Amino acid sequence: DNDNGWRIEFWGKMMRGAAFICSYLEDEGLYKKLEKAVRGLLKTQDEFGRITTYPKDLEFGNWDMWGRKYVLKTLLRYYARLPTCAYCPPTAHRYAALA
Repeated sequence: DNDNGWRIEFWGKMMRGAAFICSYLEDEGLYKKLEKAVRGLLKTQDEFGRITTYPKDLEFGNWDMWGRKYVLKTLLRYYARLPTCAYCPPTAHRYAALA
């Protein structure tokens, strides 16, 4: 959108919090919801690999980088920090499953 909003921040903050909770509780249902959300997010990438709510001509301005930061922090938490428990595949398998 062209309104210089900060929507993308919400996804990152909510999902990052859910990743921390999932890591602590080792909750299979929450993990499946996280995986579904991450898959959905990755489908939003444009042809340049960008994950943002800003059009290309407005990227890096206003709240764009702030929102991208939270998305990337969440993806890092999902890929590298969730425990490898009975329902969480090893990190290498998470990479392959979502590639």
